[in-house]
Amino acid sequence: MTSRAKINPDIMKWARIEAGYNKKNLPKKFKDKFEKWENGSVEPTWNQLRDLSNQYKRPSAFFFRTKVPPKDKMNFIEYRRQDIAFKDKTPKLIYNIRRSKFMRNNYIELLQNMKLPIINFSKNKFESKNIVEFALKIREMLSVSLSEQKEWIFNKNKGKDYGHYRFINEWKDTLNNLGILVFETENVSLNEMKALAIYYEYYPIILLNGSDNVNSRIFSLFHELVHLMLGESAICDLDEETKKEVFCNAVAGEFLVPSKDFIENSIVSDYNNEEWEDKHLFELSHEYGVSKDVILRKLLNINKISSDFYNSKIRQWNKEHSNKKKEDSGGSHLNNKIKYNGKMYSRLVLSAYENNVINATDFSEYMGLRLKHITKLETLLFGD
Repeated sequence: MTSRAKINPDIMKWARIEAGYNKKNLPKKFKDKFEKWENGSVEPTWNQLRDLSNQYKRPSAFFFRTKVPPKDKMNFIEYRRQDIAFKDKTPKLIYNIRRSKFMRNNYIELLQNMKLPIINFSKNKFESKNIVEFALKIREMLSVSLSEQKEWIFNKNKGKDYGHYRFINEWKDTLNNLGILVFETENVSLNEMKALAIYYEYYPIILLNGSDNVNSRIFSLFHELVHLMLGESAICDLDEETKKEVFCNAVAGEFLVPSKDFIENSIVSDYNNEEWEDKHLFELSHEYGVSKDVILRKLLNINKISSDFYNSKIRQWNKEHSNKKKEDSGGSHLNNKIKYNGKMYSRLVLSAYENNVINATDFSEYMGLRLKHITKLETLLFGD
């Protein structure tokens, strides 16, 4: 006789809903069984429970709990796209959000166990409807001058980093210093989410879409930072034209490319042809470490180009971008793990393991890595 697992049917149903699954998107092997498991008329076999645990991203022991967990406060995140409701998020996005909150809890617990200081981000909350004032506040808060920002085009070998990887890494480190945990998603569609912010007084989260290109992720960092400074959580599609999103986009653009400096830039001030050549747009984008789209928007704002030219260029570049591979499809396994988990989190977990604060099992669970990777991970995080 096949041994069966005496799970709690209510927990089984709760786990499915929280993971974002229904009869339409459940794998075929579960579609004819899950309703019987959830109403208690049939108990799953142990093999079925293990398969389901993997699908819902919950340990098998979770399904034997006696009480349903309290409602997740993440439900209060504000959606900017009106055609998406919380219950309609894909299982992949739900899992990435849940994992980011899991990592935050781990991070704070490790800080406490290691008796390290905890940063209160709420002191950085700021309210202003003035775009320039808000951008200047961010510049002051981060203590990064525009001249220092422009130096980031150069890599360690003094060559130019046209991929802007140094820019995004430097900006992430800077936000980490404010007590913001920056994570990236894995295998989440850009059609569903560009980035999100989850506000907490201590260690708020910015979750970027790991499939997005570097320049878009740089812009998203500061778009989401504005949300956090306003003391709010939000999932954002940066193409939306709601009043709040327009403001966040404007502040991010003004911070990354300050209007006063841009207008006085020799390329901008000396160029009088309305149809700009790509080489000049590229040069400006590399100077500030932003996309050509941001530069084009700044030129439109100061009447250096027409709306027709702006729209035609955006259409051209969107077509070119659609033919490129996703950002997270390449790179080494370890580098991708650091990208998804963030350097600040990864460094603390590694330090906790090396100081016997957590064991090998904890390390693997916290990082999603095996112990055999530790030596190389240490080199990537701390250098030779």
